[in-house]
Amino acid sequence: MVALPNSISPNNIPDKWRIPLSSKFSCFPVKSNDKKPVGSWKRWQTERPDQSRIETWAAEESNVGIATGAVSGCIVLDLDSDRAVMDAEARGLPTTVKSKTAKGMHVFFKHPGGTIANRANLLPGVDIRGDGGYVVAPGSVHPSGATYQWLNSPESFELAEIPAWLAGLLKPTKQNQSDFHLNDNSAYGEAALDSELSALRRAPEGERNDQLNRTTFAASQLAHGGEIESEKTKALIASTANAIGLDEDEVEATLNSAWEAGAMNPRSASDRLSKNPREALENTATDVDDALPLVWFDDVEPNLDNLWLIKGLLPQTGLALIYGHPDSGKSFLALDIAFHVAMGSQWHDLKTEKGLVVYVGAEGLAGLRNRMVAFRQHHNPVEPMPFALIPTPIDMQGANADTPKLIAAIRQACEDSGHEPRLIIIDTISKTFGAGKENTDDMASYVANCGRVAAEFDCCVMPVHHRPKDSESKDPRGHSSLRGGCDTILLVENGQTKKATVFKQKDGEGGQSYLFNLKTVQLGFDNDGEPVTSCIVQPTKNDLTIPVSVGAMARRKLNDGQKLALSELGKAIENHGISIPDEVPDDRINRKMITKVVRIKDWADSYFAVTAADADSADKKPDTAKRTFRRYKEKLQTSEIIGIWEDWAWIL
Repeated sequence: MVALPNSISPNNIPDKWRIPLSSKFSCFPVKSNDKKPVGSWKRWQTERPDQSRIETWAAEESNVGIATGAVSGCIVLDLDSDRAVMDAEARGLPTTVKSKTAKGMHVFFKHPGGTIANRANLLPGVDIRGDGGYVVAPGSVHPSGATYQWLNSPESFELAEIPAWLAGLLKPTKQNQSDFHLNDNSAYGEAALDSELSALRRAPEGERNDQLNRTTFAASQLAHGGEIESEKTKALIASTANAIGLDEDEVEATLNSAWEAGAMNPRSASDRLSKNPREALENTATDVDDALPLVWFDDVEPNLDNLWLIKGLLPQTGLALIYGHPDSGKSFLALDIAFHVAMGSQWHDLKTEKGLVVYVGAEGLAGLRNRMVAFRQHHNPVEPMPFALIPTPIDMQGANADTPKLIAAIRQACEDSGHEPRLIIIDTISKTFGAGKENTDDMASYVANCGRVAAEFDCCVMPVHHRPKDSESKDPRGHSSLRGGCDTILLVENGQTKKATVFKQKDGEGGQSYLFNLKTVQLGFDNDGEPVTSCIVQPTKNDLTIPVSVGAMARRKLNDGQKLALSELGKAIENHGISIPDEVPDDRINRKMITKVVRIKDWADSYFAVTAADADSADKKPDTAKRTFRRYKEKLQTSEIIGIWEDWAWIL
């Protein structure tokens, strides 16, 4: 063969290229001393490069990536620490192709068919690289300087089948779910089988083999009654039993004996319906395609890990919200959070979980791109960042919203990056609300669609939103269903120093504040030679903003009637006020700052006396005066100008 220009002889192909090529793995170039592909590698997820292309690539110095999935006929168990390696070996690893990485080991298995998604943190320190994923090939150099090495080369070892314990941890995707749940299964059989498998999964240690016997016996009855398919059911029971820790030989023996016993007593839906009508009616509740899951009280274990995406701030899964006035820095802050999650680096000294971030940039696209470049230029990330931008408005509100399109785009980003989604940011609600109206219950549909995305990927979805124009209000703009549907809410406020405050925290402590400034970064020059700049977020501990109380700001906007009501409260306290009664709770009044309170009746009498004597007052009728006073009282309280508890009132 004649060598192509800029290529090398087939006999001189380095082993890091030659071995994947000869093993029929799809491979592609990765940046030297790095893990990021050189250019786009999407083509090589479904197509293997030919030898001439490999020869051309091999002429340039680079690392090598191996595309995992059906294209290479393999999936890879990525063990990222010595502890993860020991745990996997303790569970049982067959003899197969293996390589040594900088921190642990890559274990190659034969692709089982269907679609195997990439999964992060399958177990502590354990990831799966499946369809759409890749690993760095031996002979390449890690950013730390360590060299990847074959332990069991594919030239000498064959790919093993995935072990049963790993098969049990890999959930079937929608595409291959039919491998286990066949269309031939009846609704009754499917629901009954799901119930039996649930009982097996939650069986306590010491009782698992007995439960395996009961589950297999019941399943065999259903199979021989024509309600479910036999062989696939037996395989599913076996993989479930292996996943909960039962020995493979023990599982096989129990499965065979219990299956034979169940065959002697077949069971079907018609057996139930032949009973008396009342009993049949009571039992029809199980005739559904998707029975709801049950979690028993005694089986609940504390969730100690994977609670937080950003420790103590953003939940791992659910809905968060970041909002503020224009120019408060809310979009800069949202983008900064996104970048730190994508890098896996601390945010304001808080630990983050690294993963894929997808950012829907529905407004200010040019500025958004420049902010991304400013961050990259200033921070100079060492490793590739799994961050993807969707540069277009979408509809997240309507019945025919773009939610499925967003889910599909996220799934594509997951496959392209090899990372599980951690954070989805939608900037802003107003630009993704379609034809809906924010102040109506249209907001509930928007929240529900965001929840669909979060549930699909077990990730955090965080829209960016505006604060009402009335600066007294701390609630997000729009219908109350937005606030009610969020797990975490961050209020961003402008000032000499910008501040993000935890306004709501469902599963943690709220009220914390995070201070930051915007630092200017020069990106280059435009056609006129003028500098082009953007900003990055710079954390700070120093708050240079002069504090102004909410009450002080609210007083500036009181109308004459509200000012009169406040004035009469002051007079009532002066004339009728008493020391704070013990019955007023300490969490409702600051006893160090407030010394006297007055009964609301005394305040109202003082107000009514003034308005009745005023010849120009429109509140001379008692009913009108009472309604007006009640409105003023509520306004002063919600504006945090006065405090009220039961019959008592005071000025803050």
